Amino acid sequence: FVNVKCYKCGKNAKRETDTMDTFVDSSWYFIRYCNPKSKKIIDKEAHFWLPIDQYYSGREHATGHLIYFRFFTKVLRDMKLLNFNEPALKLFQQGDVNKNNLRMSKSRGNVVDPIDVINKNGTDALRFYLMFVSSPDKALEWSDEGIEVANKFLKRFLNLYKKKIGEKNEKLLHKVHKTIRDISDDIENFRYNLALIKIISYIDFLNKSETITKESIEISCKLLSPFCPHISEELWHKLKHENFLSLEKWPKFNTKYINDAIEYEEEFIENVKKDIQNVYNIIKKEGQVTLFVAHKWKYDFIKKLKETIKKTRNMNEIISKVKIPEHMKEISSIVAVVLKDESKMPKIILSQEKEFNILKEAGFNVIKAENSKEEKALKSLPGKPAIIVK
Repeated sequence: FVNVKCYKCGKNAKRETDTMDTFVDSSWYFIRYCNPKSKKIIDKEAHFWLPIDQYYSGREHATGHLIYFRFFTKVLRDMKLLNFNEPALKLFQQGDVNKNNLRMSKSRGNVVDPIDVINKNGTDALRFYLMFVSSPDKALEWSDEGIEVANKFLKRFLNLYKKKIGEKNEKLLHKVHKTIRDISDDIENFRYNLALIKIISYIDFLNKSETITKESIEISCKLLSPFCPHISEELWHKLKHENFLSLEKWPKFNTKYINDAIEYEEEFIENVKKDIQNVYNIIKKEGQVTLFVAHKWKYDFIKKLKETIKKTRNMNEIISKVKIPEHMKEISSIVAVVLKDESKMPKIILSQEKEFNILKEAGFNVIKAENSKEEKALKSLPGKPAIIVK
């Protein structure tokens, strides 16, 4: 076919074979990838591997390649050469990298040379930044300062090997297994930025803990490895491993170690700190803070209210089921507030003693409402201690 006689002069010649646009080739060559050595254009290997499970594409392909390779697939299907209708089962379109609010382009002169960034900060810092700063399907605005933040975090991560190694505890086990579960789900669903936020939180937790286990550090290496493989491998070897981290299996979580009450305790303290800051903002000064945890009866009442409100929204029915004769005025007021906004109830209801001890351990001055004559103490609720600043 290629070697022919020239139709003008009759001498030996070669045909020009490159006569079609590259889009024609890229519209069907994914089928040949399944078995490039086959003598058939399409064989059983193609039907084994295809259609594609997940296809990644830039948005600029939406009116080009994506149309063409769907068209070719449907033509080949109509010719009975393929037994499926679509070339890919799922499509994920990645966002652009912008600088000065414009997509990076040599013609615009707003390109950041990755080699310069890598030479200064390392490959992992660049990888971390690109996946952390934005959801992968959204555009991101380049920031030199963002790279520095990534670099500082990776240094905190690498310093984990210096931590004091101790015994497992309930809180550490919860953190380890919940983090594995949540990050695995984020990665599966391309929420890389959210996965990295959780990795930062986990590693910061390890750094703040007085003692941690070697296993908890190893888990951090495995979780960060898909994003920052080089520094993860380095820490892995600092932990005296001789094998490659990249050959390790992905960690598995065990739901029996995941305790939402532990997570809520942290949220509880953070919410109290925010409430104190809001009080400071209102009174425009800081001072000595006293917290009042709610009366003991309110904890059982709120638990009962939470269950009752799932069954009925009728206020009279609710009050009849949760009534405590000596506290009816407060109960009526609380029920009315909760019916308007259920978020006023805590996600998890701890005991009065538990709340008291958590706040005490966090360094707050805490009083149980029944031990105080302050009128403000009467307004405290489970999960929402009253605050007085003097």
